[in-house]
Amino acid sequence: MTGVQSVSVAPSSVSLTVGQTQQYTATVKPDRFGDDGVTWSVTPANMASIDAKGMLTALAPGQAVVKVTTVAGPVHTAEAAVSIVAAPPQ
Repeated sequence: MTGVQSVSVAPSSVSLTVGQTQQYTATVKPDRFGDDGVTWSVTPANMASIDAKGMLTALAPGQAVVKVTTVAGPVHTAEAAVSIVAAPPQ
């Protein structure tokens, strides 16, 4: 039985305003590993937060990178770019 062959993340690039959220989806191949076998992270952590299900919240203006990593071996990663702008003044 072979291990994980690849992982991809969607969307691959997004622009958000501070306070907005974005759901990310991981696709792990082969399918039998499913997207539950991944961990999510975002850097820098002061720009955005991401939960265990891939829901990102924009926290501060700047550029961030979302990273998804497979749990099962061999380990694979995929990244997505996030551009965050300040909310317009009210």
